[in-house]
Amino acid sequence: MWCHIKFKFSNMKSAISKKVWDQLEYGKYTRWSQKITIESLALTLWVVGVFGKEYNGYQCSTGRKPNPVFAPHNMSEERMRRALETIALIQGGGDVAEPQSMAFAGNTQPAFVEHFRERLSNGGPYEKWAGNLQDRQFWTLLWHIGEYGIRVRGEPPTFGMPRLNENIVRKSLRILVDLHDGKTIDLETARKWVFDEQDG
Repeated sequence: MWCHIKFKFSNMKSAISKKVWDQLEYGKYTRWSQKITIESLALTLWVVGVFGKEYNGYQCSTGRKPNPVFAPHNMSEERMRRALETIALIQGGGDVAEPQSMAFAGNTQPAFVEHFRERLSNGGPYEKWAGNLQDRQFWTLLWHIGEYGIRVRGEPPTFGMPRLNENIVRKSLRILVDLHDGKTIDLETARKWVFDEQDG
């Protein structure tokens, strides 16, 4: 499905805080992110922006959380559901004090180095949100992407949203899992697929 471009960009280590980088290897659900490039990091944050805006927008307009219904599996639905809720919470500016993130207790340092924060802040509506992430928020986000990505099987869950919104949410989650699994995807291809844009 994807255009597998071999990016010659730096590992994301050069874009994130040293505190976050040093903690990635200690979280079994964050280790997946140690090998991704800066471009894959930017796409991950873009995808989270798309997912979170749709998820949070539905909750705001209806007064209830989207209810994911998963394909048959033998994994913990509660953990996958909580992972999706936390991803959306962080995208909306929230924070979660997970036991696994206690290394960041009391720490309010920016998650990203200045040049990458500027890149995000100058980006589109699905990227700007990430420019203000603190290191604990970012580490927790990576953890929950790992929690979800390692458990989901088959197609993404359904949510009972209006069809257009549902399609966008499910496609964004499919890309998120592909990124978690180490696939290389370019932003333009992802954007066109998520929003059903046609060339020309």
